[in-house]
Amino acid sequence: VSGILQRIHTLETLIFLKQLIPSVEKVGFMVKKGPTGAAWIEQIKKDTQSSPVKVVEYRTPTNMPEALEMVKEMRETCDALFIGAMQRIRDRDGNPLEDEAALPILTRAFGKPVFSNTRFRVQYGALCAVVDLPFEQGKTAADMLLKAMTGVSVKEIPITRTQYGHRLINIRTMKALGIKPSRTLLV
Repeated sequence: VSGILQRIHTLETLIFLKQLIPSVEKVGFMVKKGPTGAAWIEQIKKDTQSSPVKVVEYRTPTNMPEALEMVKEMRETCDALFIGAMQRIRDRDGNPLEDEAALPILTRAFGKPVFSNTRFRVQYGALCAVVDLPFEQGKTAADMLLKAMTGVSVKEIPITRTQYGHRLINIRTMKALGIKPSRTLLV
């Protein structure tokens, strides 16, 4: 146990999305219904209190047909949509789908920018995300361990959260949506 918590870079992703597409004003969030989805929604609500865009909807579908219906409804109220964990969501025949299959279907149905929080969802078609740097948790945990090994009481070593993120853009999705970001944003 390291004493460092990983976090979703929700606010940073919204800021990045707004930089990519300045016209985005309203966004929605969708994650599969369940305990993890509920926890995500609560954390997202806390993280987006100072957001540069207005969060207008939170949806938690139980199956793919329901998710598709929600996406079509959200298309009317949202300029962009966050799609989070959808793994094992059931299709109309009851077969479980992984994110790799579900995300492209939902992205096409939405027809506008979709953003997320993981590298693999950007690979599956989301426009962008700010994701954890792979080394940050390990380095911070190692630094904490070194403190403990040099005599600092574990009680004196605070629990912390990951701080840094890495911006990702899916170039194919960006081109398909006709987005032309400022050159300074791509450096």
